[in-house]
Amino acid sequence: MDIPLPGGLTYMPDESAVIESETVRAARLMYSSLFEAGSLVLSIQEGLLGNGWRLTRTTAFPNVGTIQLYEKGSPRFRCGSGKVARSAARPTSS
Repeated sequence: MDIPLPGGLTYMPDESAVIESETVRAARLMYSSLFEAGSLVLSIQEGLLGNGWRLTRTTAFPNVGTIQLYEKGSPRFRCGSGKVARSAARPTSS
């Protein structure tokens, strides 16, 4: 899957998980960064839109962060960014 991530993110394998079956592949990939949450969301959004993904929904939660849902063909991608010193990006399958 072509999910571009901005530089400056550090992958956290101990907090990430990948689940695969014959029909579904899902992952929760956790990254940490020093980005301010809002600028990280915009950076990820620019990269995804530039690669042909379509933003279908954005939801912001006070004191938690922002979750965005993107689609490109049948795969979906959910991107979350938290305000508390960590951010998350995770691809999902429908």
